[in-house]
Amino acid sequence: MNIFLLYHDYIPITGFACNGELVLTLEEKFMHNDNEPLLDRKSAAKYLRVSPGTLAVWDCTKRYDLKPIKIGRAVRYRRADLDKFIEQRLST
Repeated sequence: MNIFLLYHDYIPITGFACNGELVLTLEEKFMHNDNEPLLDRKSAAKYLRVSPGTLAVWDCTKRYDLKPIKIGRAVRYRRADLDKFIEQRLST
């Protein structure tokens, strides 16, 4: 999924377009497609049992590919990606 295209295709507010079509925020679009809520950094860190600072360092240094989704300044994670990370760590 190309985040760049999604960001430019949708108006960043929830509401209705002139033709009556519902317009979703980018975050709502991600939640709607995957049927699972996105976790913020604090929630993702708690889920992985690490500090939010550790998660930020991992993202910045690309130590682990947790596939963070950046929405403006906000960073979100899919639970499925975090579960995949845990499985990879258990198998090594």
